[in-house]
Amino acid sequence: MNISFGKKIPISKACVLDRQENKFKDVTLYEFDGKDSSDIDYFACQTGKWSSLKSNITIDLYDKHKKSKENNNARSIEKKFYSMEAEEGKSIGVCETFGFGFYTDIHYLECNPELNYKYTGQTMLASIAKQLLKKNDSPVLGVSDPADSARTFYTQECGFVPQYENSRELELNKEQMTSFIQTVENKTNTKIIDLNC
Repeated sequence: MNISFGKKIPISKACVLDRQENKFKDVTLYEFDGKDSSDIDYFACQTGKWSSLKSNITIDLYDKHKKSKENNNARSIEKKFYSMEAEEGKSIGVCETFGFGFYTDIHYLECNPELNYKYTGQTMLASIAKQLLKKNDSPVLGVSDPADSARTFYTQECGFVPQYENSRELELNKEQMTSFIQTVENKTNTKIIDLNC
């Protein structure tokens, strides 16, 4: 069990491709539980030309932090916040998920546009999928409202499929997640190592 004292919680180790150096670099995926204001500071201080998604994640993390201070015990929907780092303190990608029961929705996913890494988004999603497979017998990883510009990424790069015919919602079931993780590990020439034991 991980205990947080305002620090980022390491979830997994993996690799992404540094396009500039044309070599794979180690990355770590961290989870932030929102129990300490330093979590909010971390996201707010990540510089670069991020779109509004990083700001939205920071606002949602602030909201979770505020509710935790008010001792709000409502746990029907679980929000999780992630950052992937290639260097200490420098985020190359951020993600927010909503979870309830066996279903986890990718609410926001963004890679730092100023850093030239390949496979960041895929590696983040594969790392999250690996956590879900460990915790649930029949997990589903979904994207309930993918941006039109991101739909191809989810379907062609990650293997998400429509929830039902002509559905806007996309998802991966247990078998598809397992296949996706294997594909990402093959692309990056490394296993995703679970640090959240």
